[in-house]
Amino acid sequence: MAKGNPQEFRQFIDYLDEARSIDELVQNRDNKSNPSSVRDDAGSKLKDLGYANFINEREGDPNILKREDLDDLNRPTYENDNKLIEGEVALKRDSSDESASNLMANLNDFVDNSVEDGTLEKLLANERSAPLIVSSASEEDKEVLARYQAYQSAEEFAKRYEKNQRDIRSEEEAKQVSDAIIRGARKNQIESSKKKGHGTANLELAVNLAANGAAMGYSRRPTEYAVAGLKEKAEEEKKKYEEVKNKTGKDGIKALREAYKSLAKENFGLARNLIYGAHKDKIDRELARAGVR
Repeated sequence: MAKGNPQEFRQFIDYLDEARSIDELVQNRDNKSNPSSVRDDAGSKLKDLGYANFINEREGDPNILKREDLDDLNRPTYENDNKLIEGEVALKRDSSDESASNLMANLNDFVDNSVEDGTLEKLLANERSAPLIVSSASEEDKEVLARYQAYQSAEEFAKRYEKNQRDIRSEEEAKQVSDAIIRGARKNQIESSKKKGHGTANLELAVNLAANGAAMGYSRRPTEYAVAGLKEKAEEEKKKYEEVKNKTGKDGIKALREAYKSLAKENFGLARNLIYGAHKDKIDRELARAGVR
């Protein structure tokens, strides 16, 4: 469904991109374990940014304070000049951060009309952020949101694994792949046996042998079976979600939005950074920044 104000969300992302970029430059400049070339490059870029901000926002005179003056160690005002520009960098960073937060001031409008479709679902698919969202849901929404979360998580992993079989992020996901290979082998054997006209007894035996062989790691097509098994699992979770949705009359997407709003009211900074992380596919990084383990 098209959003009412997608430009606002893009502006939100741009502001936080700007703040994160400055943070990264500062870290690269100040990290003494970095090569001197990396530290010098980051320092130069920060001076460029601060100087531009001073000239454009503070109406500094570029004929009096030139950019190259900031690198002249013999200049009598070298230290004070660089402190001035360092202050501009900090102000630029904080202003971008604050501007992003201001765009979320009307939380209902931002979540309902600006946030790109699929962004909040990424928070449900991530095993670390999902509990934060689900636990923020109202009691009446918890059941449908839990089922929606299981569906979104299964679907996201199926797509991710199909795209990159090495992108397994936890022991739980590794187990899901192993289970999916067995599931896929069973499905393949059922289809194959039916084509060959096997009776019920032979079908059951053939399926069990295929499943056992897959469990022991003897399948010739484990990736194919895993993808098929993960997709089948996602379809099952989708059906379970739809059953609860029909039973309760509750919608998972609406429940997700309301749960996110509740989290934002309780911990605005975390919620703001999580939605940014979801858009950038960096949820774990944003959780680490917030100290969430």
